[in-house]
Amino acid sequence: MTAGCGTTATGAESGETGGSSSGGPNAPTVDATVTMGAGSSSSDSGPGSTGPAGNSDNSTTGAASSRTSEDSTSGRASTTTTEDSTTGGTSDDSTTASTSSETTDDSTTGGTSSETSDGSTTGDIDPCDALPAGPILPTEFAFAGSPLDGNSEDMTFTSNGEIVARDGDDLVRISAAGTVTPFVTATALPDTLGLRWSPSGTVVTATIGTGELLELDNDGTVTTLWPGLTLPNGVFIGLDGTVFLTDFLDDLVAYVDPSGASLVTLASGGATASQANGVLFDPVHEVVYYNTYGDGEIYRVDLTDPANPGPPQLLATIVSEGVGDGVGLDGLAMDTCGNLYIVDQNQGDPGSLYRLSLDDAGDPLAPPELLAEFPENVANVVFAQGPGWDAYATHLFAVGVPGHIYVVDVGIGGAPTPAQ
Repeated sequence: MTAGCGTTATGAESGETGGSSSGGPNAPTVDATVTMGAGSSSSDSGPGSTGPAGNSDNSTTGAASSRTSEDSTSGRASTTTTEDSTTGGTSDDSTTASTSSETTDDSTTGGTSSETSDGSTTGDIDPCDALPAGPILPTEFAFAGSPLDGNSEDMTFTSNGEIVARDGDDLVRISAAGTVTPFVTATALPDTLGLRWSPSGTVVTATIGTGELLELDNDGTVTTLWPGLTLPNGVFIGLDGTVFLTDFLDDLVAYVDPSGASLVTLASGGATASQANGVLFDPVHEVVYYNTYGDGEIYRVDLTDPANPGPPQLLATIVSEGVGDGVGLDGLAMDTCGNLYIVDQNQGDPGSLYRLSLDDAGDPLAPPELLAEFPENVANVVFAQGPGWDAYATHLFAVGVPGHIYVVDVGIGGAPTPAQ
């Protein structure tokens, strides 16, 4: 969550009570030459890239971890290697020390397989094990009238091939070509924070002025989905229509069932949900992930039995390494490998993006890796999805109160959402 929304109730969240921020002397230079409807943006991986775990000083064990089994639910594949004690290398069961290899596309996994000259196959190369390491340079997505006019806390892709985002007092639709049209509502909207596209083709938004979750239909109809909240903030919608939310001031993580009849608490109180902010649901592992703003903590809650959620489990803590003087975790996203992407808005200063690499069981492989630093404040990130956005299939889009939209090519697409 960011500020500039006209509320002073969140004084502890200093980054959310001011206007836009400008990059400090160490902020990266943004390539703002992206034209409207540009097909791609550049990324810059630093030398000595070691994959998802990032720099060697960010490793907890000094040893590399690998996925060693196939997850038939998520479609992940892995390659198992064995150590050759006579050479100190790895063995692929080939009969000679030197073989020629042929690399072929494996359309079922998105990776490649290698075939030796004797016809044996060394296995698939899992793209989840070859993600680019930081630093990755963000670029700016150009659109008509950029930047958005404040209060741009969040954005969502839709199954109609558009971005929906806040622009001043209203919502707008932005196409992949960069054209902007109004999202007309029958009644004026209060200040909004999180917003997401639902399977029924509506936008659900958290409103801080009225403490509600609102559902906005394409014809402009505005319906109250859930009232009585204090400062609803993060919003995420599952493929079945379940709405997950955080309440920043109530220290609450909860979900509204698809019928809209009940609110189920997943975490509450300052011990595990202090200033709860970003939230998402992983249907593969049936867990909810969320983070806490000022504490910089990332938690998960087992939701195998939705009526009896498990206790919050602390996965990782981020201590700000980027530009800025204090950690302030905000938006969350997940890629198709099951890794988490976390925004640290640095309490209103220029924001940072982290990746928390998770194994097939959903456990961290390494501490969070700093992937990118933005030239100004950003609050939330979402993967490009929906018709018309194929050129950005591996890109995260980031937005914040200053109103510029940035893209970061992380080398992999996003986990399924209702926008697809």
